[in-house]
Amino acid sequence: MEAEQSWQGFERRRGERRTKKQWFMLRERRSGFDRRRLSSRGVAAAIDRALWWLHQRPRAVAWVLISANVLNVLDLLLTVNVLLWGGTEANPIMHWLLERDPVLAWIFKVVAIAAASVVLWSMRRFRLALAATVGLAALFGVVLLYHLSGLVIFYW
Repeated sequence: MEAEQSWQGFERRRGERRTKKQWFMLRERRSGFDRRRLSSRGVAAAIDRALWWLHQRPRAVAWVLISANVLNVLDLLLTVNVLLWGGTEANPIMHWLLERDPVLAWIFKVVAIAAASVVLWSMRRFRLALAATVGLAALFGVVLLYHLSGLVIFYW
């Protein structure tokens, strides 16, 4: 108590100039791309180079996200085709939504992937977000191949 009273300096924390201190701030400055750590050979090297290439080209990231959304809509149309022919939805969440309200399920499917694309676009400078972008497009590519193989088997 006496130490506080004995100090004779100017108190800068009082008055109109005092700013509110933020107690928690998370700002990640590292993007995950360290040129010194790029793998030199193998599959890991190919993935590192592809993600680095995407990191340098935002327009390519946009095209990957657009293709993921187009593949999502194609998946939706092919799923409707399968359902009209008496098939069932393989995705349990979409199956549950389709039982409740098909229009709501279709809106949910399109909006969810579009929202994920917006988030991935806003986080495109990070390596993990670019990997998720490629993974999303690859996932819908595999789903489209699954649908096409089903059409070939059904109509063959």
